[in-house]
Amino acid sequence: MYKDGERANLKNGMAMQAKIITGKIVDNGFYEVYVNAKARDGSDVSELMGVFTDDSSYSSKFPITSETKKHYKSDEGGIEAMCDIMQQLIDESNEEVRTEGEIFGTVKTMRKYNFTEEQIIDSIESDYNLTPEQARTYLAENTDKYKAKMLNSYK
Repeated sequence: MYKDGERANLKNGMAMQAKIITGKIVDNGFYEVYVNAKARDGSDVSELMGVFTDDSSYSSKFPITSETKKHYKSDEGGIEAMCDIMQQLIDESNEEVRTEGEIFGTVKTMRKYNFTEEQIIDSIESDYNLTPEQARTYLAENTDKYKAKMLNSYK
């Protein structure tokens, strides 16, 4: 197992590490390692997962990770930085929800006035700076929401 700061000199990066850890390569186009973060079997992976999942855990095998986690969970500057990061994520999420709501409203209004699908796609593409594919995806998602809402209104 690799300790903090060490680099693996392996051809296939994480896929090779997954093979080393589990004996299996998951060929799904991604390089991922799947572990049970709650398992405690005495392995290095288990110890590292303990650092991630147990607030009071510290590992001399993984001092950088342990210190970084301690900084963000315990030190005033780290807590403040984590709060700023979380607020940024919340703000981004709220903006996404607002935009999706606006798009849904635009689609609903344009349907009410019998605009064609292409007109709706052109409108939301230009109004919300979307690619044609993104606009089509929004229209498809909104079509499903619209149908579900209409079905529920008849109940």
